[in-house]
Amino acid sequence: MGVAGPTLPHGAGLTAEDWEVVRSCRLFKGLEASVLATVTEVGHARKVARGHRLVEPEQPWLHVLVVLEGELGAYLDHSLQVSVARFVRGDCVGENAVLGDGASSLYVVAQLPTRVLAVEAGAFRALMEHAPRIALNLLEILSARLAKSNTNRLRAELPKQEFERLATHDPLTGLNNRRWMNENFARELRQAREQRPAALLVIDIDYFEAVNDALGHAGGDLLLRAIGEAIRRCFRPGDLSARMSGDRFGVLLPNTELAKARDAAERLRAQVAAHPMPIRNGVTSTCTVSIGLSETIAGELEPTLAAATAALQQAKDAGRNRVTTFSVSGGSTSSQ
Repeated sequence: MGVAGPTLPHGAGLTAEDWEVVRSCRLFKGLEASVLATVTEVGHARKVARGHRLVEPEQPWLHVLVVLEGELGAYLDHSLQVSVARFVRGDCVGENAVLGDGASSLYVVAQLPTRVLAVEAGAFRALMEHAPRIALNLLEILSARLAKSNTNRLRAELPKQEFERLATHDPLTGLNNRRWMNENFARELRQAREQRPAALLVIDIDYFEAVNDALGHAGGDLLLRAIGEAIRRCFRPGDLSARMSGDRFGVLLPNTELAKARDAAERLRAQVAAHPMPIRNGVTSTCTVSIGLSETIAGELEPTLAAATAALQQAKDAGRNRVTTFSVSGGSTSSQ
């Protein structure tokens, strides 16, 4: 890649129509007629053939250009596939000629047979010193371009952010999903092994299949959302919750002794049992949950989850709507 400046073959001078473009373009707005006359005296109309590359990355801009007719395109890549801007009649380009080191960061190419007003960098600086309004106009143009660039970047990032959110969240309940749970619960339990206690709850909706059979999946979905909301209400902001699968949920309570975790589990169980849940078009129904609870086992997710799941099964076998707790030292205990 060379370092020579852009090549602009000489063409005819400015026409009356060109003068109107110069007079109305944003770069020269608000200038007195005498200053505009100076612009047209130091600038020269140039023709640019379609496909001509005016400048490439690392080449210096030698002129500030105003598009008189036609169109210029700016690209990030040599193959001209990644377009970032287009410049049409009245737009200016090449401000790098008077700002910074003057080097281009883009490929600028004529999209059509194009004519531009080219003002040499030194002459343009002299114009700005003579008429500071030009510098203010240039600042406004650059600010607008920066705002547009930031908006486009955010728009490009939002789908990525949404994709990442969907990859870690359950779309039905809004809780985190099993994938997120496996990673984050495991990390928190490893920290608990070294620094502080933790407890893991596995929560299951009692007779959920019967709800689906009686009311259909729409009723079951409403119930799942309601349980997800109850979980959010009952636990602390720093607690970790996830929908594991189907009607099963997991909640990890960091920095929590087993007795305190049991109190929290009982609070959730009691609230679900005491408050009818929405199931269809304003219709509500009573619902209960069974909960298995385990303290951390060796700071590892798999054995801790297995113990909590086994405690959950014991709660169901004992009649449901209860909390069963597994303790490494004391085995399992159940309460309703």
